[in-house]
Amino acid sequence: MMNGPASAPSCVPPRSAIILYGTETGTAQDLASEIARCLERQRFALVDVLPLDSVSFNLLSKYALTVFVLATTGQGEFPSNARKFWTSLLRKKLGPTTLQDVRFALVGLGSSSYLRFNWAARKLAKRLKMLGANQVFEVCECDELADGSTERAFEEWIGRFGHEVLRRWPLAEQAGDLDAGGHGGETSRWILKRADEIDSLASREFNGHLQHANPSRPDSFEAKLESNDRVTPPSHWQDVRFLRLSTPAPIDYQPGDSLAIHPENMATDVDDMLLLMDWHSIADTPLVLIPNPAYRKPRSPVFHLSSPLPDISTTTTTTTLRQLLTSHLDMTAIPRRSFFGHLARFTTNTMHRDRLLEFTNPDYLDEYYDYATRPRRSILEVLQEFDSVKLPWCEVCSVLPALRPRQFSISTETIFELLIAIVKYRTVLRKVREGVCTRYLAQLPVGSILRNVEWKREGRFATFSRDQQTKIYVQDRLREYAEEVGSVLLQDPTAMVIVCGASGQMPKAVRLALGDALRRAEAEQFLARMEREGRYKQETWS
Repeated sequence: MMNGPASAPSCVPPRSAIILYGTETGTAQDLASEIARCLERQRFALVDVLPLDSVSFNLLSKYALTVFVLATTGQGEFPSNARKFWTSLLRKKLGPTTLQDVRFALVGLGSSSYLRFNWAARKLAKRLKMLGANQVFEVCECDELADGSTERAFEEWIGRFGHEVLRRWPLAEQAGDLDAGGHGGETSRWILKRADEIDSLASREFNGHLQHANPSRPDSFEAKLESNDRVTPPSHWQDVRFLRLSTPAPIDYQPGDSLAIHPENMATDVDDMLLLMDWHSIADTPLVLIPNPAYRKPRSPVFHLSSPLPDISTTTTTTTLRQLLTSHLDMTAIPRRSFFGHLARFTTNTMHRDRLLEFTNPDYLDEYYDYATRPRRSILEVLQEFDSVKLPWCEVCSVLPALRPRQFSISTETIFELLIAIVKYRTVLRKVREGVCTRYLAQLPVGSILRNVEWKREGRFATFSRDQQTKIYVQDRLREYAEEVGSVLLQDPTAMVIVCGASGQMPKAVRLALGDALRRAEAEQFLARMEREGRYKQETWS
């Protein structure tokens, strides 16, 4: 870690920063945005926020400070929007001075239920320092299983980080006092505008500016739902569905690939939001997302402004509030603390405003947990309770989070078939909690009658742990058929192991059982080699 004041290369503005995130669920992106707001409140002249894969490492020296916010996915893997950047750092021609002008801080997100906790962040930090980069602040390792979850560790870290930033990059005397509240003076970077109010000249100007560096999503496709059948009896505590999807043309995929489904919010929830915010009169008016002219921060000389929504990226894309609330914005998410700060800007009710700001105060973190996190209270429910809040429709894309796709394991090798447990549970709140994607899938109409599901055939061994008094688990079946399993793994160089299910003890028990099946002293080394070769994969969740 460096000592003394930071000095940037001569080509870098003295108070500039780039925040780079790698995420699958959006949490790292949320934290990156919070770090950006922290730096903007400290009057940094330039703050860019981008996914890792949208940058080249040789551009980092153009900034005085680089902050990485990186989640670990799977078993120590980088998120999909960070893998290209990571691969670029592994080039053999890079030397110990390649990144000598880069100063960085790092936030890692993970779960200690995984063997390789925060593995991606640790690997990145090690590689950056090998290439000469200077770590200017302690690494923050967030553990979602720890007391207080990710939020508490991050809040403690960002407080210390803010003080260190001011020490290394002090404010000019004429800069004035910092914004203590951190929310009242913020201006949204993006706003919605009526499409008929944007003239052609402005459109051309915005179009040129909006060739941002956000990498496009992998090709998506439409699929027809052929069947949607419950496979658990009505008396069972959990609703598990078998979904069969068909596509117009065959689509190749490999073992270990997953299917990402883009859900939609329920029409009733959309109508509730439109009514609550008094947006019905403009709900179906064509709108365009544009950079906010009132946002006075300087534009980046390196990157173009990045759209807050992956599918709404240029002013040529017209949309409506109803479309945004249905397909692009998440009203069912548990609000982050920064969300309450946004709401406080849009209420004239003093009691509501004070209460909302309390939730943004680190001293009231337990109250935030009790109100939002523990009962799984949704954004829509918060707005219904704080009914004095009236969000301007033009700023909704800067206040509500993006509705993200959900990934599912594919059950068969010839057609897209998914086995999905419907997320539905109770908390201290009266209303039943439901998952946004599984709720969406469960109510979809069926296009045809479901034929019998083929659970058993040669080479497949089914294990049902709840159907009988003596429980039988996957690891039990592996030991029962240890000779067959070991023979396949040892003799077939293309054999794969894919472990799907809950994280915690199950993946560990399966790995031990596979080691027993191999019956050799170096079983763990053999499995580790399979992992390096991409032949041992785990799709597990906590």
